[in-house]
Amino acid sequence: YHHSMACRVHVEPIGFLLVGQMIGGTLRVTSGGEELRPVRGEVFLFSPAQRMTVEWEDFRAGLVRLEQSVVDRVAAEVHGPA
Repeated sequence: YHHSMACRVHVEPIGFLLVGQMIGGTLRVTSGGEELRPVRGEVFLFSPAQRMTVEWEDFRAGLVRLEQSVVDRVAAEVHGPA
């Protein structure tokens, strides 16, 4: 994924897991008093259940979207019901 503009968005809970690996640019995510600033090569995770403020500039990353229902099903298959 590549987004060349500088941007800031306020995001309601997204309802799915979004995992990424930074390729370039900058990304800053604040949520629940915590701040995330991954650097090139670092893997990051967006929480499916929290509001976030996301800021980026010339953001480049590999992204994988995982539906929460799939994550829950696989977790139950591997570890048993919660």
